[in-house]
Amino acid sequence: MFGRNQQKKDFNETSGGLTESESRRLAKLRHIIYILSVCIQYFVAFMIIIGIIITLWSTPIQLSQLTDIDSDSLIEFLKYTINIIIAVELIRVLCNQTLDTIVEILLIAITRELIIEHMSQMEMLLGILAVAVLFVIRKYLFVSQLDK
Repeated sequence: MFGRNQQKKDFNETSGGLTESESRRLAKLRHIIYILSVCIQYFVAFMIIIGIIITLWSTPIQLSQLTDIDSDSLIEFLKYTINIIIAVELIRVLCNQTLDTIVEILLIAITRELIIEHMSQMEMLLGILAVAVLFVIRKYLFVSQLDK
């Protein structure tokens, strides 16, 4: 009924008009772009690690400022250390992209804002609701088998 040319024509129409060799080249290009994006992710993670190491050198200075009577020195120290923790978690997200690590970094970032920043009551309520939603997602909607 259908000749070989008719089958080939039907295949080309359903696959966007690409021949088999074009499809292979496109798949190769996608693979190269994927590998390049992974390399860039690891490079960014490495640069964040260098930034954390440089930042850790000034931690003793931050600790020495805690002896001031000023109550803002504790808040500044908390901002400083929680930002380091967020950077470490960001490295984990870049290197191990799972739903669990993403939810963890969101929890830490939102909690940081709730603890450190002086917000209005409505902003505080929205932050608490965001944390509650993240806990609900983690507890009831997260299926670890799908993430692996």
